[in-house]
Amino acid sequence: MNALRHIATRNASGTAALAVACLLCLPVAPGGRATAQDRALSRLDAGPPPDSPFTAAAERARPSVVNIRVERDPGGGLDLDPMQEMYREFFPGGPGEGTPFAPPGSGTGFVVSEAGHILTNNHVVDGADVVTVRLSGEQQAVVAEVVGTDPASDLAVLKIDRGGLTPLVFGDSDRVRVGDWAIAVGNPFGNLEGSLTVGVVSAKGRRDLAIHGGAPRYQDFLQTDAAINFGNSGGPLLDLAGRVIGVNTAINSAGQGIGFAIPSNYARRVFEQIAVHGRVIRGYLGAVTSDADGEGQVRGALVETVLPGTPAADAGLLPGDVVVGFGGRPVTGDRDLQFLVGDAAVGRAAACRVRRDGREIELPVVPSEERTAVPGAGAAGGAWLGIVALPADGDDPRVIRLRDALGAAAGSGMMIVAIEPGSAAAEAGLHPGDVVLEVDGRPADGAAAWRRLQQEAGGGEGPVMLKIVSGGVAGFRLLERRSGGREG
Repeated sequence: MNALRHIATRNASGTAALAVACLLCLPVAPGGRATAQDRALSRLDAGPPPDSPFTAAAERARPSVVNIRVERDPGGGLDLDPMQEMYREFFPGGPGEGTPFAPPGSGTGFVVSEAGHILTNNHVVDGADVVTVRLSGEQQAVVAEVVGTDPASDLAVLKIDRGGLTPLVFGDSDRVRVGDWAIAVGNPFGNLEGSLTVGVVSAKGRRDLAIHGGAPRYQDFLQTDAAINFGNSGGPLLDLAGRVIGVNTAINSAGQGIGFAIPSNYARRVFEQIAVHGRVIRGYLGAVTSDADGEGQVRGALVETVLPGTPAADAGLLPGDVVVGFGGRPVTGDRDLQFLVGDAAVGRAAACRVRRDGREIELPVVPSEERTAVPGAGAAGGAWLGIVALPADGDDPRVIRLRDALGAAAGSGMMIVAIEPGSAAAEAGLHPGDVVLEVDGRPADGAAAWRRLQQEAGGGEGPVMLKIVSGGVAGFRLLERRSGGREG
């Protein structure tokens, strides 16, 4: 404004004013007559602009999109990525010595019921001491109750005591096609309220993403090039009718136009369960599986291990079986089976179709309830004894960052990428960047082996001996498991 005022003063005082005045006059042809082109340029169309296909969706969605503010205690419950965890360990800092790693944060959510339920991402509210919600166009925030969270899908449900709310409507994400319009609404950077960006659905079925230092176990993301920025997490991804087709969750910070959203059909099921039960009740099979896509193999989920005393064992499932159908739905890989079993009704028989010895048979399976997932669940099976680990020779961004920071080469074993505060692993002195080589003398030589080792250990209460490499030095750590602890 100072620059503008300076120009105005200067123009008013002298010759510069003449130049500006000339810009405001129509040029005329010789002899003082305006040409047809001049007259056409002088006409002003004061009518409304043509309708945008996105206007109606924006007007419908904005009142239902909320700004979420989160306050966390810097003394605990921080959701740090491995590099922050290492920095805090070696440079702890004291009161007044810089900004803590978890200052008040912000995110987005949207109203999904007239009773005041709000859907957002788990990582937006994880570890929060106080969550407040501000409705569109209002200045006063209200304290929200965290009804329940689901780290396995990175979703959470809040609730506010407020009437007159208009919920957004869920669309059918199964019918969404690559190339369909996609509209993202949210509050980027916490203060650009009600921002709308437009793109298309770039891909479906994306998986193996690391989000906010963790990797949700249930991943089937929509990819979009609609701009999604920090603070958009938890906001809706809409179709042209203003229906929710996804929950904006993650971006690829190394690229442009690469964002990810949880499909609406899955988000709706998670919301409904949390709203009723306060948690998500998922089915449990009790078999370690992987994709059956080797040469000469039928596509499906290959059973590697069947844990004793589980629904899989009771149904007669055997190692080497290939699951090709479950509950009347086809299974083309491990991910299909994971979602179908998780969605299965607990205690109710479901048909499990398997390929065995060149023929197909059907086994009735009665899923039990899956044990509660641990926050920070990793792609290699979740947190176990407070450890989230990934293959040390893998290409997960967290592993690459730790390898680069430690100057370590890719090798065998499972690299620890996160440690839960107060866990057995934390008490044993384990740190992000340590590599687990063996568990009770058995090699931890990949994600499948790591899952098998922790599942075979079950909920036992005895100590676990880990062989690790820390700082280039091999050694052993004895982890004491607590009775009744949350172990994967």
